[in-house]
Amino acid sequence: MGRHYSQLSATERNDLHSRMLNGESLRSIARSLGRAASTLSREISRNSEDGEEYDSCLAGYARRQHRRRGLV
Repeated sequence: MGRHYSQLSATERNDLHSRMLNGESLRSIARSLGRAASTLSREISRNSEDGEEYDSCLAGYARRQHRRRGLV
């Protein structure tokens, strides 16, 4: 049987963004959200431009666009 992966919710994305801005470690954020640190790491790398900060609003927009195109 395969694993079921769920996407981050808008609330989780906002929480991730604000806690990153406060300097909290990725592992600490992941622990409190009940997610794997690798999940958050992929979220950040997938939704960050080169040299730019992670933005939860842009990440949510990108997720919706991928979903519409059937990429997610």
